Amino acid sequence: MESAGWPELSPELAQARLDAWTMPQPPAPVGMGDDSLDGAAKTALYFCQLGPYVNATGDTEPFDRLYDSETCQFGLEFSDNARSNHAKGNWIDQWNVTCEVVLSEHLDSDESGQVKVNILDEEHPGAQAHLNDGRVIKEGTGGTVNFLFELERRNSDWVITRCQVEQ
Repeated sequence: MESAGWPELSPELAQARLDAWTMPQPPAPVGMGDDSLDGAAKTALYFCQLGPYVNATGDTEPFDRLYDSETCQFGLEFSDNARSNHAKGNWIDQWNVTCEVVLSEHLDSDESGQVKVNILDEEHPGAQAHLNDGRVIKEGTGGTVNFLFELERRNSDWVITRCQVEQ
């Protein structure tokens, strides 16, 4: 698993990186594609639930399918950062998120297929971000993050067109 130019890791750190890089992908919620507010909320919820997986593994493909790369700057930057860090041999320890939908509503009174979803995401403390030599560059402190999503219906899926994060 070592790449040319990456420092050799202690067995413990090598195992920590392997554990992160092989983290299982969380399953998509049943009903995520439903043409309903609930379907839209489940799509936004899955976006949040995929965050630890994307950061730990560098696999952005399931995450990238959920947002519009032309309009959702947050999704694009998150995905780019995860791929870049992974390519350098960096990793973020596995962590879990606890998310709950606070609000989901139509943006227009005619229920045109655009919705707004507000999700609270509790970040758990202790997750560490490592450089490829094992040094810790960031440690999770925990807390709550408020995500505000806008989604629209495209074909048979919900697509996140905008995501705003409030700490």
